[in-house]
Amino acid sequence: MQIKFLGHAAVEIVSESGLRILTDPYYIGCQYLWTGGSVTYDPITEPYDIVMVSHEHPDHSRISSVCGNPEVVRGMDIRGKGKVNVKGIDFWSIGCYHDNQGGKVAGETTIMCCEVDGVRIGHSGDMGHVPTPEQLEKIKEYGMDVFLLCIGVVEKTGERNEKYVIDTEATTMTAVWEAMKPIIHVLIPIHYRSAKCDFRFITLEEFCGNKTDVVSIEGSQVKYTAGSLPATPQIMVLEPIL
Repeated sequence: MQIKFLGHAAVEIVSESGLRILTDPYYIGCQYLWTGGSVTYDPITEPYDIVMVSHEHPDHSRISSVCGNPEVVRGMDIRGKGKVNVKGIDFWSIGCYHDNQGGKVAGETTIMCCEVDGVRIGHSGDMGHVPTPEQLEKIKEYGMDVFLLCIGVVEKTGERNEKYVIDTEATTMTAVWEAMKPIIHVLIPIHYRSAKCDFRFITLEEFCGNKTDVVSIEGSQVKYTAGSLPATPQIMVLEPIL
């Protein structure tokens, strides 16, 4: 199966048979008062068979912009229901929070997961906290090989209303990485401050910092099979193509 980073939280997953899955399509021009800035990645123009949505915020759930009349799998709808099969692909989701206050600040989201060609992929949604022991056990129960981590979730400086300031993102997301390392093979950072998303998020460079387990490649896509996953956990940096 092949993974391609499109932009923001949108990632394309293509099976060996050619089935095409899209994660969290964005709304171009999406703005939030509490993050400042907007999303200006290029339009997603390819057709898809399935769209999976971690949660319903507009920079993650713009279904109307997706071509191909895809079937939609929503993490908020299937959490707690075990595996749900759609077009031959198993999907499941694990409930979590957009903040580190049990959802009291910014609400709920999900870790949305699927298995394609024997590779299990998770998308963090806007998870703003380190997974709890219970969530980690659930992740282990179903398995996860590749984790798409939205590293830009909470304010890093306190420039906006103080009630939204949870922690420095680099600290929180580094702790997520450390918690997930014993479970996964690959973490792919997505959803961060860039030239095409000027939300008050951390940048990719701030997340990667001086980590020694970072692998950067030229290009936006990488291919994995169940038998070719890295033996040592790594952070795989892809370039957004849109």
